[in-house]
Amino acid sequence: MFHVKHFDREAFIRLLREWDAKHHLLGRSDPYKLYKESVEALKGLDKSLLLHGAIDLGAGNGILGIPALLEGFVETVVLIEPLVKRVAFLEAIRGEMRRLGDPRVDSLVVIPLNVQSVSRETLKKRLGDAWAQSLVITRAFSGAHSLREAVAGSVLCDNPLRKFFVLETSGSKKYMLIPETDTKGAES
Repeated sequence: MFHVKHFDREAFIRLLREWDAKHHLLGRSDPYKLYKESVEALKGLDKSLLLHGAIDLGAGNGILGIPALLEGFVETVVLIEPLVKRVAFLEAIRGEMRRLGDPRVDSLVVIPLNVQSVSRETLKKRLGDAWAQSLVITRAFSGAHSLREAVAGSVLCDNPLRKFFVLETSGSKKYMLIPETDTKGAES
């Protein structure tokens, strides 16, 4: 069995691969590449945006929110995910952190709801009053509405919002988290 003192990138990727074999959490993507892209995007954020923690909306396999916690960008991450098999995976991550004695386990919060169902009380219980200033991030939000429209109908409507985006120029790629309004007409 693979042992680490604390839950780290390798433990996360190991669990991603194990669960992907049954639940198809990665598609055809390389988890190391996804992790690296997420970290690059997080590095580009103004650090003041991350002071109150992050809320990963449509967290899926956690490939944005979990690196934010593991790499020290934030002290608390709330993963909001409505799909049962993905929630089970995210809870398995918490279980592995607990098993390893990682003190950050309570800083990784999973809320098994869609964004419109999340209440102020739920967020306050998990993040305290900091929830109202916490940065909302997303890598793979999908739905009938745009991200901004979905958040507008929720308690997160006034939170700062950043969406994962790939900028391709002259054969190179840059990974960023930018306001959704900056991605109109562009592929993300």
